[in-house]
Amino acid sequence: MTILHKLEDFLFELFPKAKMGGNDQNILVQELQSFYTNVGGGINPKVTIENGWIKVEFDTPNFASQESE
Repeated sequence: MTILHKLEDFLFELFPKAKMGGNDQNILVQELQSFYTNVGGGINPKVTIENGWIKVEFDTPNFASQESE
């Protein structure tokens, strides 16, 4: 499963640690990874920034097996 977010100032409002770090994209990636790990039941997603988009990728087979448990 893949989730895309446009890289814009609004995301820094949602994740204030990244905003306090001077809109640091590395901190934003860490914050998004932490958020989606918690939401995804402990499955750690891969979070990358590409061409103005943030891509959150879950290993779909692991995600599906976690849901069934």
